[in-house]
Amino acid sequence: MKKQRSNNKFLKIAAVSLALLALPPLAVYGQTVRCRAAQPRPALPGVMSDEIRLDPVAGALYRYGVQGGINRADSYWSDNVFTVLRGKLKQAATRGLLSREQLDYLLDRVAEGEAHTGPVQPENGSVQVQCYGCSYTGNIQTVSFRMYTVNAYKVTESGEMYSIDDETSIELMYLPGNGAFLQVGVLDNRLPTAESTPEEQVQAFLTQLDTTLDGSWEQTTTEDGLEYKHTSGVLRVVRYAPDEVDFALCVTLDPDVYGGLDTLSNVVIGPDGTIYTPGGEYDTF
Repeated sequence: MKKQRSNNKFLKIAAVSLALLALPPLAVYGQTVRCRAAQPRPALPGVMSDEIRLDPVAGALYRYGVQGGINRADSYWSDNVFTVLRGKLKQAATRGLLSREQLDYLLDRVAEGEAHTGPVQPENGSVQVQCYGCSYTGNIQTVSFRMYTVNAYKVTESGEMYSIDDETSIELMYLPGNGAFLQVGVLDNRLPTAESTPEEQVQAFLTQLDTTLDGSWEQTTTEDGLEYKHTSGVLRVVRYAPDEVDFALCVTLDPDVYGGLDTLSNVVIGPDGTIYTPGGEYDTF
């Protein structure tokens, strides 16, 4: 059993970012659940109208939330994953989500990671790299990259333990081709300072969504970061940033309209806090 010690900043942004992405390896890290017998799933509070179905972003998120599996991709892929990652980073920069300096830095880190691909036994100073793609219901694609250096490695009775340094994590969720980015997340405390303000970055993210829903975006108050709700009541965009460097942008179905439906993990939270899934009923404690 391998255990990792990370700083609080990483755990906080990872919890937000990975919960939105629903990545299988880490989605239930540190969570204890108790499973009971399967129960009928409660009716979803939202209905996919023609307007939602025809909107590229809202339609994809709705199909994923209703038809997708909990924390499970339809398929995983690794062929040309580094090429795809580089292309998507360049596309994000073209859309104003990354500055040129940030793009150049991340491309250098990706190139370094590509040179270290392959299984490596953890030991002090070893470089660990993970890079893969996922395909989800709703034709949603994700490409993920993580690279870090192992330090303070030791073997204990419970398994291997180590801390991590020099970390770069990139999470990109998007629709195929030149489709919209549904999430752009970067975790790296050495990422160059952005040329745009957080507000300008969010506006660029909203623009590239190119939603066809009737209405407009309005900023709302939140403790975690910038948040915008679409007046149609269908979509919500959040920019989470634990400091001046790391950030995560994400669009989801509006939870005020669609109840507790987690559109990226197919979970419905009941009024008593019980989590319902297609496979059963779970209590968190």
